[in-house]
Amino acid sequence: MSLYRPSCSKCNETCCFFGGCCVKNPHRYRESDTVTHLQTYEPVVLKRFHAAPARPGPSFIELAPELRNMIYDLILVRQEPINMSLDPSKYSLGVDTRAPACWGRNNCFAIFSTCRQIYDEASSYFFEKNTFVIRRVGGYRDLHIPRAPGMPFHLLRHVVLEYNRALGPSQWELSHLWNHFVADATGIVGRFTGLQSLEMRLEEQPISSGKYPCDGSWVPLADVLNDTTLNEEEKTKCLVRILKTLHTLIGARMPACVRFAYYRAHPEWWYTQYGRSGGRDTVDMMRLNVAIEKIGWSKRRN
Repeated sequence: MSLYRPSCSKCNETCCFFGGCCVKNPHRYRESDTVTHLQTYEPVVLKRFHAAPARPGPSFIELAPELRNMIYDLILVRQEPINMSLDPSKYSLGVDTRAPACWGRNNCFAIFSTCRQIYDEASSYFFEKNTFVIRRVGGYRDLHIPRAPGMPFHLLRHVVLEYNRALGPSQWELSHLWNHFVADATGIVGRFTGLQSLEMRLEEQPISSGKYPCDGSWVPLADVLNDTTLNEEEKTKCLVRILKTLHTLIGARMPACVRFAYYRAHPEWWYTQYGRSGGRDTVDMMRLNVAIEKIGWSKRRN
């Protein structure tokens, strides 16, 4: 702060920044004719002030559970699936071109670091309400789920398992591929103890046109699905018999929470419209979902 003490041009009295016109009358210039004698000024007295804790407002934890869940829905629940890795040392923190959300970033929301109570409540809500995607790599290898201490596998409710073309129907016979499907689903359900739905997404639809050497094994499924003389109930019964045969052959049943779907795969009408091989021989794996639900195993039944 400057120690310069100027004088008013009219009264020739020394002015102080603390006790003179510049502080007591902040809207008055020193050169103003209304400046009075310095002795008539009342000095500014600094008041003592001690910081005291303000009365705290209502806590987030004190809000009604319904209101807290509405807030969690707005900031934690994502519309698109979130990519995750089964290996905690391989979190993907970069931008993914196929899905903007990834496991590494969404596991670090600021609300999680508020306090322990909010972390327990918000993190469990985040893992239970969102859908997580696991990309199946290595066509001929078994799905490996590491021990990964601390990973919230038990909190996940909805998981998507994506299969690339290396583990597609065009590369494997029906019984061999179904064995992979059952083994993968059984391993995930065994580790993800709270799982409610497991969606297996295939990159291609199986066909029985003879284009690939293993296409012949898919003929029984194609014949049932493309039989116009059967209604939906009769087709479901035929599919159940085929699945029971597969279960007897490999010695294991598919979990009831499994559903088949596709990603980046052409629907059946595409083959016919553009003259591609397949057409009526296309096998829609999604038609197996009802049959799997009827004969699949679950912890509630067994």
